[in-house]
Amino acid sequence: MGRFRARIVVIGVALFGVVAAVWLLYPRGTSLFDRATRVAADADYNPGGFYWWLSNHQVVLTHRVNGSLSSLFCHDTNTGKDDPCVSLNRMIRTQKSAARIEALSPDRRVLLFRSWEDRQVGATQDGRILFTDRQTASTPKTEPASESDMADGFRWVEPIYAWPSQERLVGAYHIARLLIRDGTRHTVVKTVTVSPWLEQGFPETITTRNHWLMQKRTGSIAGPISSIQTIDIDLNADAPKPQTLTLNLSPGSHPFFDLCDVCYSPDGERVAFVRVLDNRSNVWLPPFLEGWRDRLFPRNKTMPYKISLWVSDLRGQQMHEVGSVPHGNDFNPGNRENPNYAQWLPDGKTLSFLAKGAVWTVSAD
Repeated sequence: MGRFRARIVVIGVALFGVVAAVWLLYPRGTSLFDRATRVAADADYNPGGFYWWLSNHQVVLTHRVNGSLSSLFCHDTNTGKDDPCVSLNRMIRTQKSAARIEALSPDRRVLLFRSWEDRQVGATQDGRILFTDRQTASTPKTEPASESDMADGFRWVEPIYAWPSQERLVGAYHIARLLIRDGTRHTVVKTVTVSPWLEQGFPETITTRNHWLMQKRTGSIAGPISSIQTIDIDLNADAPKPQTLTLNLSPGSHPFFDLCDVCYSPDGERVAFVRVLDNRSNVWLPPFLEGWRDRLFPRNKTMPYKISLWVSDLRGQQMHEVGSVPHGNDFNPGNRENPNYAQWLPDGKTLSFLAKGAVWTVSAD
């Protein structure tokens, strides 16, 4: 009997050691704010989240009055000094208060503005206007998108939305084609036909390789998103054809706010995204033991969440979490304390985001 009890004790100690080792070795989430660096104040906190990087240490922020773009200033993260962007601000004022910055060229030298009278204005960082062109006129079943993208210093890409009927219902439109326009010649260089149904406002960009990327809507509006699907169109091709790349996401997301933010790296090889995830898996047990714990000790379904920044290539390889921020049950995606509006810096190795009235940077690896 004594030997039997001794064996039980040894087995129990061994099992305890295995569980303890798994618990100690299991990777836990890294605090995003511990890894990130606060590089600039953004007290104005533009609700649209528009800011951009001229270089790895120069970030341009906006100042708005009553929701309209008023001025810009460039902050040097190395010296902490602000440049008022005098030439560019002068040009903005000539476009009247409704002018809106829509895009930045891949080489970060040219901005695309949408003027108060629905013109597209290409301008350099010093305020020199390169071209002024009208947008495509609307028809009973089509109209230009609210935002366009810069391909280079003279070309810009204009998505055209379409409706299945003359009645324009919210959510019933899709991108019917892309017009690649030459602003200096006032002509359409190429037309690309795309068929997927999309939602206006989803992330899109033109990469340094001159590829047009856009996130395709997946899943229902009220449900979690199980994958990120990217439409990739090579604008260099004589007859560009869309291809779709799929990145599958792990389960465990918030039921309504699964995916808050998506942005593509300058070369178009990687994507960064912010997710709202169930925080239970990082409490104290590895995933393969959580099921047993929940069967033995049922818990309330309402659990805390975490806001998590991730990086992956467009097909889901080398996916990893950059960092996360714990959050309670009352998650609000518009809360300015949460990480929002993620962007890549020009080096393609560093990410930035807005939170707590400031701009933060963090390594993507």
